Amino acid sequence: MEEHIQNALMNVLAEIQQLNGQSASTISPSTCPLTDLQGFDSLNAVEATVILSEKLSYDLRPELMFPASGGSPPNIAEISKRAAQAMQMSKGETK
Repeated sequence: MEEHIQNALMNVLAEIQQLNGQSASTISPSTCPLTDLQGFDSLNAVEATVILSEKLSYDLRPELMFPASGGSPPNIAEISKRAAQAMQMSKGETK
């Protein structure tokens, strides 16, 4: 599930970058959207969460894109892991 979320998120981020007229950056699981993508800001993070939620048919919280208290901004792999955990918890699954 994480890999599916990761791929969907990378596609969403590439789409947002393109729509904002930013150069096509190389986006990988280690990319941190808030620090590595040119022109990507907190509004784009919320936009990405909304689009990703639509693609996954699951209402994700925008906080997934932001650092945990006192932490550094998460990369795509970390965001995907958080999203997968949230989705599993809502289904009553544990991992």
